[in-house]
Amino acid sequence: MPPKADAKPKVKKEPKVKEEVETEENKIARPDKGAFDAESKAITDQIEKLQKELKALSAEISGKGSGKDEFFNQKAQIREKINNESSALNALHARREEIQGVIKASKDSQRAAVAELGSMKKELQFRSTEEIDQRIGNLEDKLMHESVPLKEEKKIMEEIKQLKKQKPKVSQMYLKEAQAKGSIEAAKQGRGNTKEELDLLWTEINAHKAARDKLYEDLKALQEERDAATGDVSGLFEQRDKLNEQIRANIGKRNEKRDEFKAAENKYYEYEREQRAARQERAQAERSQWADEKKKADRQRKVDNLDNQPHTHEISLVVQTTKFCKTFLPKEEKVEEEKKETTHDNPDTHMVLASKKSRDDEYYYAPAKNKAKTGKKAKDAGKQQIKHNAVTFKLFKELDLDAPITTDDIPDVLQKLDVKMQFYQDKIKEWEANREEMKRKIMAGEEVEEEEAPAPAAAAADEAGDAE
Repeated sequence: MPPKADAKPKVKKEPKVKEEVETEENKIARPDKGAFDAESKAITDQIEKLQKELKALSAEISGKGSGKDEFFNQKAQIREKINNESSALNALHARREEIQGVIKASKDSQRAAVAELGSMKKELQFRSTEEIDQRIGNLEDKLMHESVPLKEEKKIMEEIKQLKKQKPKVSQMYLKEAQAKGSIEAAKQGRGNTKEELDLLWTEINAHKAARDKLYEDLKALQEERDAATGDVSGLFEQRDKLNEQIRANIGKRNEKRDEFKAAENKYYEYEREQRAARQERAQAERSQWADEKKKADRQRKVDNLDNQPHTHEISLVVQTTKFCKTFLPKEEKVEEEKKETTHDNPDTHMVLASKKSRDDEYYYAPAKNKAKTGKKAKDAGKQQIKHNAVTFKLFKELDLDAPITTDDIPDVLQKLDVKMQFYQDKIKEWEANREEMKRKIMAGEEVEEEEAPAPAAAAADEAGDAE
């Protein structure tokens, strides 16, 4: 008996890939949370103890600080007065520097004017225009009344020319000399005024310095009075600083422990992720291997199914239905068939129609013997009605045919059954021709269009309609 169509081949399970055995060398233990909590608690207790001592010491220091607000107010007032005196001194010094700058600029200007006048005097040979005119007249008389060589004459002419150029410069020299004398007199008068102002400034500067020094003395006396009232608290401040240092050290130690534990936890979690990833990788490899084997098994199942002749059920239905219809034909129209025992190799899921002899219980109507009738009765006897039950109707419906109602419908039904038989035989020939090629494509993993199983005899019915 051929295997059932919906049977699924069993896929052989390959042995699982052996997981790597963890050794003591590569295994990372999870850090002890309990031990870490115990160490952290011990350090926290020490910090709390030191904080209590610090609180008590701060209370002691605060107790010795009575009158602190009044002291700081007085100190602030003295500081403000000192700052005011310093600001006044800064303004006076700025004014002094400004006056000294003006005096220096005046002296520089005076020196420059004197130097320029001295330079002009050095360049000029004569100190007045009258002297220049007298010299020019003497030279011209010499040229007019004396016989001089040409070379000397040229020198005289050049000297006259230079003398005429010096006349404006002599006038400028007189003007510069007058200006220099005026600036010197103004500078002397200005320096006298600025000297008086500088003396006044120095008097004010000394007064403000004395006031500031007095304020510094008051501030020092106030601080000494405060120190005498509060006593020596420097030792208490040193103790407070030591306690703060110890608290900071313990906090740093606790943070260091916490960081070490966190780093160990992260290392352990990273190890766990690596192990999980390795397991997932192995599982993926197993799934991939199983999928490959399943594909091979599916292809082999498809190849094995190609060995099952298709349309066996439909052909069996056509044959049995044809025999059933021929039992209703007149004896003279029956086609003699070879008497041989039919062996049915249909699957368990297919139905085989029993023969007419063994169908007495199946059909509750058997055709009556033909008797010679005359007239209208003989004509009616030639057309007999066929009674069906649920089984026969189901057979014709499965072949997509209308069940014959009378014996006159039998020939038409037989013709359609012949067309269906030919259709399925052609399909079988096509299957035989393409079976090996389809097997090869399936085993090679190529795409193969699988023929959908048609509704029983649906395609054949279409051809039957075309034949009509």
